[in-house]
Amino acid sequence: LTIHSTQHIVVEENDSINAGYTHFLADTLIQLAVDKGDRKTLKGNTGTYTLSWDGLILIVENKDKKQYTAIQEDCSKSTNLMSTRGSLFTQDVIPPGHRQLIFLLTRINQRSGYCIQYASSYINSSSSMLDYYGHKTKSHLPEIPMELECLHIPRPIR
Repeated sequence: LTIHSTQHIVVEENDSINAGYTHFLADTLIQLAVDKGDRKTLKGNTGTYTLSWDGLILIVENKDKKQYTAIQEDCSKSTNLMSTRGSLFTQDVIPPGHRQLIFLLTRINQRSGYCIQYASSYINSSSSMLDYYGHKTKSHLPEIPMELECLHIPRPIR
């Protein structure tokens, strides 16, 4: 994780998992995007929040009570950016009543400019897997490794 600030930042190490704050970082970034970002309604109860602060935070929200949202994001035409997911192409299924931080894009070279280009496609369905995109046994591509679950696992809407 990279944090850039013109102000001093205090960082303390703590055992967040044992303290019950496993998803503190995801919840904080999601709330930041909801409060300060731009909301776009995709269809019905599905929407996105984007926050462009020297990179990009993308949150997908599924307020539906029954349907899952399968979404594909392709940022492969972006330049000078890297993703916390390790890929600029993602496919995810967001359960009903959940939000997910799809990716956090940050600049690779701070001395160079960057360009964000992304294309999205999505579908609401009763499936918890990426059936629509041809993956009947997966709900996230790339898969979310255990060390990134604290950032990218779908979170309930509060």
